[in-house]
Amino acid sequence: MTTTSIVDHPAADPALIESGRGRNAQPHAHRLWLHFLRHLAEMVIAMLAGMLGLGTVINALPGGSALFHPPVLSALVMATNMTIGMSLWMHVRRHSWRSIAEMSAAMYTRSSSCSSHSGRACFRAIWS
Repeated sequence: MTTTSIVDHPAADPALIESGRGRNAQPHAHRLWLHFLRHLAEMVIAMLAGMLGLGTVINALPGGSALFHPPVLSALVMATNMTIGMSLWMHVRRHSWRSIAEMSAAMYTRSSSCSSHSGRACFRAIWS
């Protein structure tokens, strides 16, 4: 009786594993969903950390809580807090500066579109 090691097994062939047909390979769609969900969780946690951490610092400053009262200014402060948190995490995960700049611009598009209209009505229409 001959024994074969796991390396000699046909299912352990690196080409089969890379193509998604090997023994330890997962379906392609399953891996994409897991990657997306992990990325989503990382970004939400980074935004929450930015909002909580920087919001606490802003509220501790004299007159800092006044920044959260006008709706347009409040949205810009919140977008800034989330952007800083997410930018730091993206830098840790070694994203390019271009990707970080694109994400930062995307964080402000909703806020800047509201600042050109009547603030309170615009925010009610978008976030209600």
